[in-house]
This record gives sequence, C-alpha cells and structure tokens, in this order.
Amino acid sequence: MFNSTIKRNMPKKLFLCLLALSLSACAPNSAVGVSPAKALISPAQFYLQSSAHWSVVANDISELVGTKLKSIHVDADPTYVAINSGNSEFGVAMRDFIITKLIEKGIKISQTKKNAQVLEIKFQTIKFNGHRMYAPDTELIVTSSLLKEQSFMMRLTSIYYVSGDDRHLYEKNKCRGPFNDSFFSKDC
Repeated sequence: MFNSTIKRNMPKKLFLCLLALSLSACAPNSAVGVSPAKALISPAQFYLQSSAHWSVVANDISELVGTKLKSIHVDADPTYVAINSGNSEFGVAMRDFIITKLIEKGIKISQTKKNAQVLEIKFQTIKFNGHRMYAPDTELIVTSSLLKEQSFMMRLTSIYYVSGDDRHLYEKNKCRGPFNDSFFSKDC
C-alpha cells in the first residue's frame, strides 16, 4: 500500500518540482556586482503633509538633541538654533518648533552664536523623475548637527517624502524680508 501511494504521488511531485524550477528561472537576475531592486517605499520613511507633521519632526530632533546635551553634561550651556533653509516656509516653522520644544525640555536657547553651541539644521529637496511608480517624486533630506567649539557632538539625517505640489514650502523663499514678511522684501 505504501509503495502504491508513492507511485501515485510521484507524477504530482515531479510536476511540482519542475514547476518550481521553471518559475525560478523566470525570476529577474541581477548583473554581476549589482544588487537586485528592493521595495520602493520604506515603512520608516514618513510622508510630510501638514505643519502638524513638521511639529512631530521638530519634536524628534529636539528629543535627540536634548538627550545628547544632557548625556554630555552641556545642557546648561546656551544653544543657538541655526536653520539653513533660505527662509523657506518649512525652515521658518521648524526653527520656531525646535526652539519651543527645546525650551520645553529645559534647554537654554541663545539668540546669537557667540559663546553658544550651535544646532545647525540643513534641508535639501530632491526632485525625481515623475515616472516613479508607487513613490512620490520629491523627497526632503533633513540633517541636524550639534556643534560645540567647531566639533561635531551629534549628527542626524532623516529622509521624508513630500508632495511635489508642496515642494515650494521646502525651498528658498525669495520673498521674505528682514522680519520674515514679504511686505518688507523689495524682490517680490
């Protein structure tokens, strides 16, 4: 009986083995030295769609900075927040959010760089080809660096998706005057 079961199931097993082998031959092969493509959207890459999301980013940055300042015992020293964003809407809001969050965490904030450690935050927008499937065409790279006496104490880089239609919110704003108001700008 056992022998007859093997004989009956043999054609099915052979068929399944051949099917698996032929399907594996259809799988994409990568060129020598080139990694195969991975999924386009990482669950860790967030999509910024509102100023409330900006507040979350600012909270994350200030949480890491506050923790670092306390761990190296310089949290009582004044910190100057420098945003390198060309006065973009995002940059102006982020500076305000970060200063507020750091003050809430008990960090002393300075209005000048003199005698202060510097939290420098840079933004870079990357515009991709519009033919990307399953991914937005614009990304924002946010790099935060904590510098004390010209030495890096901490560095953090994060990447976020942003809508291409909102790209202007993250880029240099030519229409801002000395008081962050387009009324005072003669270029607009």
